[in-house]
Amino acid sequence: MKRLLTFLFFLTVFPAFSADYLSEEEQAYLDKKPLFKFGVLKEAWLPYWGGDVPPFSGINHDYAVGLSNELGIKFTYTFYNTLTDMHQGVADGEIDAIVGLGKTEQREKLFLLSDMIYESQRIIWLREKRLVNKSRSSLRWVCVKSSSYCDAIAARGYSSLSLVNTPEAAQEMIVQGLADATILNYTSLLSTLGKNIAAPGKVVFDRDIGAQDYRIIVAKDEPVLLSIFNKVIAAEKAGKTENPINSHNIYTLAEQANFNFVTGGNDDDNIVRYTVEEDVFPLSYRDEVDGSLKGYVHDLMKVLDSRTSLELVYVPTHGQDPMEMLRDGKVDILPYQHILDVDEDDPEFLISDKFSTLEFLHLRTNAPGDKRRLGILDRMGSFYNFVRTDGRFDSIKVYTRYDNLLTDLKHGEITDMLINKDLVNQTLLLHFDTDYEVIEPSKESRLKMDIGMLMRDESIIMHDLINKVIATLGPEELERIRSMHSRITVNYGFDKNEIIAMSSITLLGFLLILLPLVVSYQKVKKAKREALEAIALRNQFLAVVSHELRNPLAAMLGLMEILSKKITNDDSQLLLQNAINSADNLKHHVNNILDFSKIEAKQLRLDVRRCSLIDELSPMLRSYEANTNVKSLGFEVNWVPTPYVYAHIDALRLNQVVMNLLSNAVKFTDKGQITVNIMTTKTELRLVISDTGCGMTQEQLSSIYSPFVQADASIARRYGGTGLGMSIVQSLIQLMRGQIEVSSELGEGTTVRVSLPIKAEEVVIDGANNKVYTNHEQVAAWLTQWGSHWHQNPMLTIG
Repeated sequence: MKRLLTFLFFLTVFPAFSADYLSEEEQAYLDKKPLFKFGVLKEAWLPYWGGDVPPFSGINHDYAVGLSNELGIKFTYTFYNTLTDMHQGVADGEIDAIVGLGKTEQREKLFLLSDMIYESQRIIWLREKRLVNKSRSSLRWVCVKSSSYCDAIAARGYSSLSLVNTPEAAQEMIVQGLADATILNYTSLLSTLGKNIAAPGKVVFDRDIGAQDYRIIVAKDEPVLLSIFNKVIAAEKAGKTENPINSHNIYTLAEQANFNFVTGGNDDDNIVRYTVEEDVFPLSYRDEVDGSLKGYVHDLMKVLDSRTSLELVYVPTHGQDPMEMLRDGKVDILPYQHILDVDEDDPEFLISDKFSTLEFLHLRTNAPGDKRRLGILDRMGSFYNFVRTDGRFDSIKVYTRYDNLLTDLKHGEITDMLINKDLVNQTLLLHFDTDYEVIEPSKESRLKMDIGMLMRDESIIMHDLINKVIATLGPEELERIRSMHSRITVNYGFDKNEIIAMSSITLLGFLLILLPLVVSYQKVKKAKREALEAIALRNQFLAVVSHELRNPLAAMLGLMEILSKKITNDDSQLLLQNAINSADNLKHHVNNILDFSKIEAKQLRLDVRRCSLIDELSPMLRSYEANTNVKSLGFEVNWVPTPYVYAHIDALRLNQVVMNLLSNAVKFTDKGQITVNIMTTKTELRLVISDTGCGMTQEQLSSIYSPFVQADASIARRYGGTGLGMSIVQSLIQLMRGQIEVSSELGEGTTVRVSLPIKAEEVVIDGANNKVYTNHEQVAAWLTQWGSHWHQNPMLTIG
């Protein structure tokens, strides 16, 4: 099956032509080389490289695929732990090229560098905005060893400099406060910040550090290959290539928009003023304790400020109409505007793409009588015109103030309310003496507002920048910003002293009756708090320890891999291989502990993307076939042929679930076989993994999901492990909204059934254009499901 899929991949990805602008010598070079090897890092370097877990992704991958399509070549990836190792791979002839590395003095001395394939702005990333005005030489700097960014920092004479092996390590030092600043490219930073809202810092654009150009690196003795790549690059710039050689990554588009903004005017043009009313909870409101201005809008503008060259400044309305302030040039942006309220053909304004939705709910009271009177809370003045009531109310009144609406509600002037969903909870809380019914909206009712940012028509470049940067934030991050204000209680239109007095009298009565229970409750509360603090400390300890172990482990494995190439003695090789296996095993445990701590802290997020289930699961299943062969076990995979191959799912976490289950099956099975059954439908992925291992008792089965718990002490002594595998599996499956069921009999074996919801797509192959030959019965079944007209050929066997 794996060979078949590889054949089909090459059939569809690599065309039958080659570039006609190459010389005969260059074309002969390509014809003699059946497969090219490109070097990449094992770890992700987002957004340039997505890591060694298929499906491969990233800007550099896009360019590698574009080059291969244009030249009609096949390629594969070789993975390395560090940039230094990857450099050595080119020098030793292990790989043919590295796509997408920056130009440095060291690389120019050691390798041949192609012409530029793309460039990225270099920027300074500061840990905190307050460091902008601090002397750069007094800051603690960090950079990735052997990178062009270290050259840029060293050229400026900054003495306090730490070197790390990976971009993730450099960025983590900034986040943890171990370093103040680094130089990197804007595209990479946007990708990092999109996954770490906790430390936005501040982006500083310094024209003196310039841009980072990215090239293809080949060995010194490969001038023909260099010439081939340079001709493709030149043809692309001239528009003469048959296939596109570029990337439309959202972070690349955002960088280009920011570059256009920076170069479009002087430094003063970076100051952008915005305004919003201050009593529009949760968008903008004053904190009752310290009077500070808070809200979803202000937090969002802080994020945009930290990630772009914009210097966003809030301007109070002081009773003025925000729309008139925008028209008169007193502000540059209204950051929260109903998109439908702006005519696309209006030459006066530009509206950004949607970044939020304001939802309204209909609350109905139990007021007597047949007449229904609706009150609409429209504090922005742009929602009422789009509400359809279809004559269901005797009267409609629009309110711009929440307290006025509540007053009329109290006096029976209105019977129904249409209010912001974020205000519903506090309405029910403050008016617990009134019965409410939440009315489900009809399909025809418009109870949602799509929200964008409004600018004047001359702000074309800024409009493009905001659209591109908002696209990098993603719905999850925007929801995290919004959720910080969705559960805050704010009082509108009530006498604070009156509420305090009434509450005090009520509380005193309860205390006189329930004083013994209160004392007991305080003891329970204290014990609970101490338990939660202990759990939090445990999780923090696990996270810190496991994170601190990962980098040294990666370095150990890299050094041992280099050492293995230099040792010729068989006994020494065996000892070194045992050490590598032990380090790999330790790395697996460390990763499990880190995942567990993230799950406990509710910080683990899914990365759902479109992927090929066969490409994702087949390589991993193949590796476990080798593991079972070592133990002389049978290994059977029954994958029911269906047309559903592509699905939207977090492929990394899916692999993690299956790997944990198969690891357990192999670990606890000494004889017999392991069977894997896979079935995909349009909406579901079903997995059944069975083994003939030692099995479990019902008592042991009841604690299978408990963290750090194993069946008994003998399990840990004989098999090792941390006891986290099944706990992580259950948490990941629940996060993916799936189900898991485990059945087991002592001495008979164990069966695990997993069901995961997916959105699958059918594969259809046009057999008229692509003739496929096979004599393999299972392959023929798959091809039939895919709609392909396959043919038998006694001279060819695929599969």
